[in-house]
Amino acid sequence: MSTKRSVMSSEVSLKISKVAKSDDLALLLAFIKIRRQLNIRAVSLLKGPGIGPKQAILLRELLSLKKASLSTLARVTQTDPAATGKAVDGLIKKGWIERTDHPEDKRRWQVSLSKEGIAGARKIETLYHELAAEFCLPLLKSERKSLAVQFGKISEHLSLTASLMGKLAGNQNETAARLL
Repeated sequence: MSTKRSVMSSEVSLKISKVAKSDDLALLLAFIKIRRQLNIRAVSLLKGPGIGPKQAILLRELLSLKKASLSTLARVTQTDPAATGKAVDGLIKKGWIERTDHPEDKRRWQVSLSKEGIAGARKIETLYHELAAEFCLPLLKSERKSLAVQFGKISEHLSLTASLMGKLAGNQNETAARLL
């Protein structure tokens, strides 16, 4: 009898697991769809200033950092360093970012916003507020707070997972190097 109950319990657990996986996937797909919609809307809003979403993110960070190296900008925006360099080059050509030698390491540069860049970054900040208002419009205040908490939990988990995976990859690389 207990074996039959154990088999039935396993079947129920399997069904619950499949439903949970299906719900998890539906949630992920909904998030991907919303992210895509936000990106499309952001691109549309940023046509006025003539920049892209990646450049907008860099400008917002530089507005608060004042000065940063390209590697710092890449790290704080979680952007590929090559993509950061390309986006910064476009903003330099536009006259929104100025590049100077790094004070401690002459092989590196620091970037900062020009006067035009500060004005542009402030305009972008206004556009972000417009996008945020549009994003949150269908939600009650309590739902907004709850969603912010949930997003925070997911972000923290993914950051920890990425950090752990990086450490594991580093350990694997060290092991591989020792074997060679």
